[in-house]
Amino acid sequence: MHRSTMRFPIHRRFFLWPGLLLPSVLCLGCGGPAPLTADMPLHLEDHLDAATIVGSEVPADLPQSIEWRFDEPQPEWKVLEPSTTKQAGSELSRIEDALRLTLGDLDVTDDDRNFAVGAIYIDLPDWARDDWAHVQVRARSEADVDRMNVGLAFNLRDKSKWEDGGPFEFRGENAPLIHDGTVQTYTLRADWSGGRWEGPWKQLIVGFGAAKEASIDILSVTVIPKEATYAGEPAGVRSEVRNRV
Repeated sequence: MHRSTMRFPIHRRFFLWPGLLLPSVLCLGCGGPAPLTADMPLHLEDHLDAATIVGSEVPADLPQSIEWRFDEPQPEWKVLEPSTTKQAGSELSRIEDALRLTLGDLDVTDDDRNFAVGAIYIDLPDWARDDWAHVQVRARSEADVDRMNVGLAFNLRDKSKWEDGGPFEFRGENAPLIHDGTVQTYTLRADWSGGRWEGPWKQLIVGFGAAKEASIDILSVTVIPKEATYAGEPAGVRSEVRNRV
């Protein structure tokens, strides 16, 4: 991300009186924006209009979001094979404006629970995952189920390890999926996952789960770079989530 330096025409001096320390903010008085003066601490974010901004030009080669729209063929996206012998394979088909993923039922006999799961994935050219902010998934479903969800995973493990530890190296964020037939956009963090991340980003996996067999229409998947979040504003204040804080 590009960084900005804000210069304020402010100088602080402290005068020590008996038993009392009083701060005084004085202006050095050289041209430019109107000086800020105060007899108490300033919240600089309240005075951004008075700042001189240096070095915040947006680069000409700013990274762009990458979008895969499924109203046209996207053969690089594939359905993920079942990770255990208990799971039926998911089915992937094209409809007019989307990829339709039919989840494969997974029979868990030890606690009498049945649920259906499925995922699609794409190979990536060894991206640096910290360069990316979010993955947006546009999808719809009319499944008659109690609950559904959508989530991310990163990088496939060697198939010989799938039966014991699952197919993913890292699991990412997930969210409940609305299944009333409307098109919804789910924004999930690209730079967070369980476990310590190491190495390049080799595969993006978009997975779905449901209380029973169901289908989901996936209209598009978009990966958004971090710098795109800040491209429109040379300076400002906003909240950021890091490690859920």
